[in-house]
Amino acid sequence: MNKIILILIAFFICQTSLFSQETENRAKYQTNELKINLFNTFVFAYPELNYERVFSGNYGIGMSAAVKLFGKYTCSFHVLPYGRVYFFESQKIATFFIEVNMGYVEYNRAKDYNIYNGLVRGMAGGFKFFFKEGVGEIFIGCGSNFGEYRFYYPRAGITLGFGI
Repeated sequence: MNKIILILIAFFICQTSLFSQETENRAKYQTNELKINLFNTFVFAYPELNYERVFSGNYGIGMSAAVKLFGKYTCSFHVLPYGRVYFFESQKIATFFIEVNMGYVEYNRAKDYNIYNGLVRGMAGGFKFFFKEGVGEIFIGCGSNFGEYRFYYPRAGITLGFGI
C-alpha cells in the first residue's frame, strides 16, 4: 500500500513539473476564468456563476452553479462540472468549443407539479470571445437525467467574465 501511495505522489509531482513553464500559447489565454451568465440572470432570474481552468488553449475544465431566485423557471438549482475542447486555437479573437457536462440538477415539472432531482449529463457548443481584459461566451445545449422519470434541462447562455 505504501508503494502505491509513493508511486502516485511521484506521478503527481512529475505532472506538475511538466506544466511549470509558461508557453507562448498560454500567454494568449486566461488560465483561470470567472464568469457570470447574463442571459439566465436577467431573463429567468437564475444567476449562474462559472469557474473555468483553461490548459494551453486546447481544453478546459470548469464548474457551473446556479440557483433560482424567483419566478417559474423550471430548474431550481444546478451544480455542473464540465469539460471543454477548444478548436481553432490560432484565432486571437474567438474560438469554437464543445462541452460535456455532468452534475446534479433539481427540476420542477410543470405537468404534474412534482420536483425531480438527480444526476444529469449533457452537451453544449458555443463560441468564446477574447477581450483585452476579459472573456465572453455564447453557448447552447441540453442534457437529461439518468432516472426513471425523464426530464431535460437547458444549457444556454451569454456569459461575461475575466481572468484571475
